[in-house]
Amino acid sequence: MTDEHSLIPRADTVPARTIMHPAVERLLAANPTAETLREILALQRDWEAGEAKRAYTRALVELRRDLPAWIHRDQKVDFTGTSGRRVQYTHASLAATMEAVLPALTAHGFSLAWTPAIDPKGGVHASENP
Repeated sequence: MTDEHSLIPRADTVPARTIMHPAVERLLAANPTAETLREILALQRDWEAGEAKRAYTRALVELRRDLPAWIHRDQKVDFTGTSGRRVQYTHASLAATMEAVLPALTAHGFSLAWTPAIDPKGGVHASENP
């Protein structure tokens, strides 16, 4: 049975890569025209995007290995609903969840951020950051 994570090399075992695609280096040495230079820059941008995606994927796989499989449920909910039925459950608070996952996130170069926003009905929620 193959571990799905074994297909992606660990970040610390991947050799350091050059910051420029080898073909771009050769083309730049040949004194390119303005049009060729535009094509070279597009090639470089595409290559950098691919490298960034591969680095992100490797870091995400490593992060998933280190995240806790289980987060302690530290908050209790107990109320009687409008139908008269009693509702009881426990859940992990945001604080407990953050405490459990932040060490792994930061160890692998990830961070969390959100911006509080007020919706039209006056409720507060987290909006996505651009």
